Amino acid sequence: MMHRALATLPRPTAARPADVPIGRRFLFADPRRAALTVLGVAAALLLVLLLEGIFAGAINQVTRYIRTSPAQVFISQDGVRTMHMSASALPPEVAPQVRSAVGVAWVAPIWFASGSVAGPAGRQLSYLIGYDTGTGRGGPNELLSGRAPGPGEAIVDEQAAEAVGAGVGETVTVL
Repeated sequence: MMHRALATLPRPTAARPADVPIGRRFLFADPRRAALTVLGVAAALLLVLLLEGIFAGAINQVTRYIRTSPAQVFISQDGVRTMHMSASALPPEVAPQVRSAVGVAWVAPIWFASGSVAGPAGRQLSYLIGYDTGTGRGGPNELLSGRAPGPGEAIVDEQAAEAVGAGVGETVTVL
């Protein structure tokens, strides 16, 4: 009967104190280099956080109309996925088709354009949204002051009114 001997491999040993990874050795060889590296990484992380905050704030404002609308579904032409910097025109026969669908309570068009509002204190980029003032559908959830607009009139949200220095009843230019 023949027996084979199994070879035993040396067990891994803990790193000796003299063994320092080359990256750490280069980093801490010059204190100035180490400080600049740490500051560079910190600045990059701070920039990422700052840009993420700006982007989150912009998305919050861009989607506010949709988030605060009582409508649960918005219908647009094929290929349009957002109201931001998009245009969508539907043929007039679409409204009756949508209105006849099961579960639809109401249908209202939204006239939408990007533009600006100018007043005595400056100009503010804004979304211009037209709606049926008779039903109020597609318009603001609530008016804090003033009334529904008539021909040649507009509702300006608080932020834009403050930026352009306009109050209720004052004249603004909508571009």
